[in-house]
Amino acid sequence: MAAKREWFEMEQDGDPVLDARGLDMTHNSVRFKDGTRLSIGRDSRSLPNLVRFMHRTIRTGDPAFKIIVANGRKKVIAASSLAGYFGTLHAMAALYSRAVHYSPLLRLFFECFARHEIRHCILNGPTLQFDGDRIEAEVFGDFLVFLREQGESQDTVAQTNNWESISDGNEKRLQRYIESQFEHHDVLIPVDMELFYAKSCVDESRLSEIETALAQEAVDDMDALYGREIGGGEHEFPTDFDASQLVKDRDRLLDNMRKKPSIFGDMVGCVWRIEWSRIGGYYLRVVFLFAGSRNAVSPWLAGSVGEYWVNTITKGQGQFRYLNHSIRESEDGPWRTWSVTCRDEAKIEAMMRFFRSMARRERYVSAKPIKKCKRFGMGRVLKAMRSPPNTGWGWGTGQ
Repeated sequence: MAAKREWFEMEQDGDPVLDARGLDMTHNSVRFKDGTRLSIGRDSRSLPNLVRFMHRTIRTGDPAFKIIVANGRKKVIAASSLAGYFGTLHAMAALYSRAVHYSPLLRLFFECFARHEIRHCILNGPTLQFDGDRIEAEVFGDFLVFLREQGESQDTVAQTNNWESISDGNEKRLQRYIESQFEHHDVLIPVDMELFYAKSCVDESRLSEIETALAQEAVDDMDALYGREIGGGEHEFPTDFDASQLVKDRDRLLDNMRKKPSIFGDMVGCVWRIEWSRIGGYYLRVVFLFAGSRNAVSPWLAGSVGEYWVNTITKGQGQFRYLNHSIRESEDGPWRTWSVTCRDEAKIEAMMRFFRSMARRERYVSAKPIKKCKRFGMGRVLKAMRSPPNTGWGWGTGQ
């Protein structure tokens, strides 16, 4: 087990609900030719339940049920909070996809579920008869034992600590980074953008076709998990593409910014991540941070950056979307719509919530690895105190 704080205690700092929402906005969405996106196919709403279930299973030895025999019949009494997850196992298993990678904690669940007879339970009630001797509550109890045994043999706690230390480190660096920005600048203008390619977009007329393909992929994934014969095989969507070009274009963008002061002269840093969509493949999400000034108008800056991406970096193959004015107030929109001052704690906290969600994107589920590629980063911390905004910084990487 890792030193410092206990693994289970560390996890309480996170927000699996926010993580699930972020995954659906990226992995489970389709982008149309006008740049807008639509959630489609499966969703991640069961992710928080799965995370909490696995924490309680691995970090405690609690039984889910106490079983009492009276008058020749078995009676079931909830013995811990684990009993509440009995009826949710199939929904949690439905998160499984062969197209992504999972944290050690979630991987343990899927591997054990696929090997254990719990997958044959109906799970409509713990007293339902499973076979001649056992009720389903007993099979569930055996599944908890199996998870714990396999978790211990695979050293899942240590593996999870190592895995989650990446996003923990990203969060800490982000906190220091934003604090440093406000030490240097009274006002920051965040410009939130998606930079992608025309080939990653689909025509709305294909929506029905894509939905059918996604539905078949989900069926095939469940067949694989439940040990049934797979009918459709693995799916490669027509818009999917290799990440190598995006990596090259990202590097070219970051390297060339110094040479374009007419656009980036007032920029003091940024936070970026390479994102992945099940339909469209990889794209770049960037929040550019500009020093507040009379000339730093957010829509104009976004248009200038976007055109630079399209015309110079991607040679006409790229597209962009400016997100500041497309986010609803309920989704911490105020920091995107207005400039953020060092005294506006509410806006700073809203901005940090979004940045933390970027840092944690791969805490539980990640796209397949990109060789020799950092997928999350930010500008290096400024060294000069309140110096002209176009000096004293460079590009750094994180995860």
